[in-house]
Amino acid sequence: ENTCWSPSDYPGIKVNIDGSWLEGKNRMGFGGVIRDSVGRWLDGFASSEIGGDPLRAELLAIKEGLSFCWNFGYKQVVCKAYCIDAISAIERAIWERNLVHKHRDIINNIKDLVEKDWRVAFIGIPREINQVAHVLASWGVRLGTQHVTWRSPPNFVFQVYGENLSSLY
Repeated sequence: ENTCWSPSDYPGIKVNIDGSWLEGKNRMGFGGVIRDSVGRWLDGFASSEIGGDPLRAELLAIKEGLSFCWNFGYKQVVCKAYCIDAISAIERAIWERNLVHKHRDIINNIKDLVEKDWRVAFIGIPREINQVAHVLASWGVRLGTQHVTWRSPPNFVFQVYGENLSSLY
């Protein structure tokens, strides 16, 4: 099994997301990176909120990543995440009309995004492949209640991002 980032088998762009939860601080963070078909950084984000839980952090990361992609006009998106529970909840919501779930509010927001005029695929991946998003989410959990975006890789993620790219060649 490949444990390095790789270009998507699907057309369009790829958004890798991750959530982070600090129980002792009652804070969650989430982050993600949007890349083109050869791995070039298009955008990145990190954010934090008070409260929540690990699954809520993952779902918020997916919602934020898809919102970014929609707002930038991408029409074919592959969303990759380590948290299979989040992906499963979203896929169930797409097929079930009246989903009962603790995080139904966010799941329905994601469902509304997915049902817009574009193509979105969800894929679960091993944690090792998701290191850039993991670093962004870990950084995000320390932000307070801020939201930060980057048009190019920030210094603190550059080494991991570079390792991802070098694994392609």
